[in-house]
Amino acid sequence: MWIALLALCGGTYFAVFQTRWHISSKGEQLNQTGFVIVLYACILLGMASHYFYTLLLKPKRDRDPFDIGSLLAPVFASPLVFIPLLGAFQNSQVDLASLTLPKMMVFFVAFENGFFWKEVVDNRRKEQAHDH
Repeated sequence: MWIALLALCGGTYFAVFQTRWHISSKGEQLNQTGFVIVLYACILLGMASHYFYTLLLKPKRDRDPFDIGSLLAPVFASPLVFIPLLGAFQNSQVDLASLTLPKMMVFFVAFENGFFWKEVVDNRRKEQAHDH
């Protein structure tokens, strides 16, 4: 059920925001769909890694039992982390066919934002509260 909901949300996002209805500059444009999918997957992987990191940080006798809800909960916060990151890298022109180390840093930053998703969201809230 959760995977179907995530697929529905992702499909809606691509149908609404990734269509070619908007005005774009002339010239050769790379298809960014693969980039967006890999970037989002890196964020989700970072979020899952954070869950397992905090779970495995405790000694085995003190660990909480595995909880699927705690693992999947950050998925609902992922757009709050993903949209600003996508905006920052929107014009990065990363071609997945010719991936170099500097281009891979974009995906490591996405993983890092997913891993530290709570801090990213909390910092964003603090900035918004400070601006108002």
